[in-house]
Amino acid sequence: MNDIRAKGFCFADLDGSLFDSGGKAWGGDRQPVALNVRGEASSFMNAQQRALLQVLSGSRGLLVVPNTARDLASFKRVALPFSGYAILSFGAVILTPSPGQEGGTGVPEPRWHALVSRASREAEPQLEAVLALMESAVHSLGLKTSVRLEEMGDLEELAEMRLRLYANARETEAGALDKLEAACAPLLPQGWWVHRNGHNLAFLPPYLGKEKAQTWFLENLADGAPADESRLTVGLGDSGSDLPFMCACDYVLMPSRSGIFQELLDKRSDAS
Repeated sequence: MNDIRAKGFCFADLDGSLFDSGGKAWGGDRQPVALNVRGEASSFMNAQQRALLQVLSGSRGLLVVPNTARDLASFKRVALPFSGYAILSFGAVILTPSPGQEGGTGVPEPRWHALVSRASREAEPQLEAVLALMESAVHSLGLKTSVRLEEMGDLEELAEMRLRLYANARETEAGALDKLEAACAPLLPQGWWVHRNGHNLAFLPPYLGKEKAQTWFLENLADGAPADESRLTVGLGDSGSDLPFMCACDYVLMPSRSGIFQELLDKRSDAS
């Protein structure tokens, strides 16, 4: 078991929170921090975002734990000095540092993996049914969108951990995901939930969730940190799907350019 000695934790979404991708990048002195599958710079961190990370993770600061929808492969392409702890794939993976490792991307936590594995096997019929639902909707609506089941274990060294996790569609034509979501969301099995992010639409089973992995992390890996009554937790995120894990923290932090902050402004404007 890894002993975490920190005054507290910042559970941080990455894309749109600590850095931005493509045309969403803002601010000055932007520097590349992540690559796409072709090895090209795709995500950038500006001076303000670097300052935020430095404040959060300074010598007297918090342990920053990424809590992201990114999978293992895409997280490997993020070049930021995290501790080795991370929550990936909507909570499907919890990484811990390799023995003797002080940084890097870490290795999957075996106890959490066993829990997710069992849930994934039990949900296999529903995963197949949701994929079939999406494929039927794509065909009946005449969409060009591709659908698939996303898997854990997309790195060669983790091939034995391969699991099918959730159904995903990527937008290849304007408006396609709106139509697909409207057709499929009302027919999802009980407990399933919807995630929209940029050009991706995901339908996820109940056992997945950033907040579920975060809770397990605090209960099982944070034994070297202060007890619950004195331990500080901060949640950093930018979208509605981040709210469950953010709201489980003592404090909530969001960019002023984020969708959830804009929703707050819109509600305030409607009420005035």
